[in-house]
Amino acid sequence: MAIGVVSLGLSVSGCAHGAFLLAVRAHSNSTFSQPVEGAFSKLEVGTASGDVTIRVEPGATFSVKGRIEAWAPTAERAKELAERYAVQPPVEGHGDTLRVGHLREHTDWNEGVSIDYDIVAPPEAAMNIVSASGDIEVAGPTGEVSIESASGRVGLRDVGAARIRAASGNVTVDGVRGDLRIESSSGDVSVTAEPRAQAKWRVDASSGDVTLRVPPTSSFRFDAATASGDVKSDLPIRVRGRVEHDELHGEVGQPSEAVVQVNTSSGDISLRE
Repeated sequence: MAIGVVSLGLSVSGCAHGAFLLAVRAHSNSTFSQPVEGAFSKLEVGTASGDVTIRVEPGATFSVKGRIEAWAPTAERAKELAERYAVQPPVEGHGDTLRVGHLREHTDWNEGVSIDYDIVAPPEAAMNIVSASGDIEVAGPTGEVSIESASGRVGLRDVGAARIRAASGNVTVDGVRGDLRIESSSGDVSVTAEPRAQAKWRVDASSGDVTLRVPPTSSFRFDAATASGDVKSDLPIRVRGRVEHDELHGEVGQPSEAVVQVNTSSGDISLRE
């Protein structure tokens, strides 16, 4: 366990009658490193604030490291919160599931804890990550990854299959071997991979551009439409129906059961090599 330096932040807010409310908020930092005993096939991460980084290692068991930032009205209380989670990290097993995060609620409005997690996992573990605020990075799992992000960037690399719901922030997927489902409310979406045989990709975006990069030898059915924007393709497509600037339907490569569907309310859709 390592306890960092305590820092003080000063903020001033105005009142309706010209008076001022003076609020002093102290910060304290700490870390933890938690090896995990037991065999778990699932990972569940829940965080209100903080980044989540997950990488896999063949033959590895789970381990969790955390960087803690706590804040409170006094330096003593901030240090107490940071030390509490350093000594008793929010890491626990439930049956076949390892749960990380899910902090206890604080009753005071002006205190709280943010933890950045760095997790090592076995490749075959199924993963479910829910984040209110913070970036998420996941690399290498062969199982399915499910992500819900309210605010922050989502990045996946070399995953088996993935389901992503992102409210605000860019989504990047670099390598997916199975099905892919992305729902994005605000932010650009970028996918670089090859749709495998019988894979089903679907991307729905409310506001933001969607870019798909696939090898020129790829084969799949392509359906794309945008309410406000353009649909563009660098790859030759055997078009079904009429060619419109905001809609494109057809076959890429050889006949295939793989399907790629993209819909946006506002933003361009690009299919590139």
